[in-house]
Amino acid sequence: MKRTLHFLLCLVLSSGLYNCQPQEDELKTIEYVDPFMSQDITSHGKPETVLPFGAVRLAAQTVDSGTISSLAFYNAADQEISPEARALHFLPVTTAPNPGIDIPSYILENHANFHSTNEQARPGYYAVQFDNGIKTESAVTKRCCIMYYQYPQNAKNALLLNLLPLSQQDSVKTQIWKINNRTIEGFCKSQGTEDNRQIYFVIEFSQDCQIYIGKNTFHPLGNNQKFISDGCCLWIDFGQQTNKILVKASLSTVNTEGAAANLEKELSHWSFDKVERDAKQEWKRELQNIKITGENEQQLKTFYTKLYLSYMTPAIFSDVNGNYNGPDGEIHSAHKYTHYAVCPPWNDWEDIPPLLAITQKKKVREMLRSSQNDLRFSGVPHQAQKPEDFQNQLLTAIGLAPSDPDNNKFQLVAPIFERTVIHLGQEKRFVITVTQPSEAHIYIEEAWLNKRKLDRLWLTLDEIMQGGKLNLILTDK
Repeated sequence: MKRTLHFLLCLVLSSGLYNCQPQEDELKTIEYVDPFMSQDITSHGKPETVLPFGAVRLAAQTVDSGTISSLAFYNAADQEISPEARALHFLPVTTAPNPGIDIPSYILENHANFHSTNEQARPGYYAVQFDNGIKTESAVTKRCCIMYYQYPQNAKNALLLNLLPLSQQDSVKTQIWKINNRTIEGFCKSQGTEDNRQIYFVIEFSQDCQIYIGKNTFHPLGNNQKFISDGCCLWIDFGQQTNKILVKASLSTVNTEGAAANLEKELSHWSFDKVERDAKQEWKRELQNIKITGENEQQLKTFYTKLYLSYMTPAIFSDVNGNYNGPDGEIHSAHKYTHYAVCPPWNDWEDIPPLLAITQKKKVREMLRSSQNDLRFSGVPHQAQKPEDFQNQLLTAIGLAPSDPDNNKFQLVAPIFERTVIHLGQEKRFVITVTQPSEAHIYIEEAWLNKRKLDRLWLTLDEIMQGGKLNLILTDK
């Protein structure tokens, strides 16, 4: 299958020792995750390079060619609040713009086609090789990303950074500073929308480069020079010294100092492999919050892919200094906690998706605090939160169907897995086992909690969070 690819690098504004059996530790949960399956699970699903609840994500997305709003780029945007409002688009290219060519035409000429057989994706990593010979890889930290580009021999080694409006109806104020031959800083701000906050960024290159910038045609941009415009595009020429280029980027809602601090704290080195390894380990830790025993490989694959998707949002919103741009347009500081973008906001524990309440207790406290602060600063009336359907499907698959969110109750149903271990933190766990499991046994005959027979077929959140063992005896009648 041959497609044109649109990469989406988006800043979303909006991890202990366990008392486990050895065979549980050996479960390689991350290997069951298929990022390409996300397209079938969510309506907006696509392979994404992201850490659990990370602020920055790189997403691959196929597009229709022929319009400026559907170009093949790495794109940095805020999906939680306004996907089109603040975007950085990167596109590796192998050609130089002809003198006098207008920038939109040059962009359209450089769409990058690829075959799906040349894609790779796993938690925290994405790679693709284009038909024009360019190979790209991406990995992320919580607030930064690193991209690797390998160009074919004897080709131009160049990159487009597009900050043009996505459509004629949009307007984007941009400002770019070329700090030196390897660093640029700037901001972009959508005009005429309800959400008009700026996004600040710092981008570093592993190789000296020459930069040409403009809105309609390209002009040289020297060191320590600024360019201010209603949208612009950069053509970045790395020369012929090497065809292997690394790019690091970070974003902040506050200022370029915040973006630079993110890079200094999370990505001060240039080791792509280290970023990829660290991302893999972090996803392993999070996915092992729920350990499943079962023989159906497809069910395991579906379960862990849905769990992977469930751990993408709410996303971190504050920079490493603790600062963030609040819904009131003012700069706030998250004192002794990490601020998350919760949309729609949570007002109390009843709004929290049950899956996160069970498996992410520590982070959920910070998410709830973030949401309550945002409600206080914005003055916007609270609206009830509805979990994604696939999050509730995960709990139903292990025998705990959310049934009464107001009272945090879970209906007991026949699990599709033989054994489930939920790690609750502080060496606590809740174990669900099944007696007489089979496809025909879909009814619960008896339920035992901590060796005590239950006279009901439901549990409360508190009972689950205390830890223990639930045994369900199934029948076909």
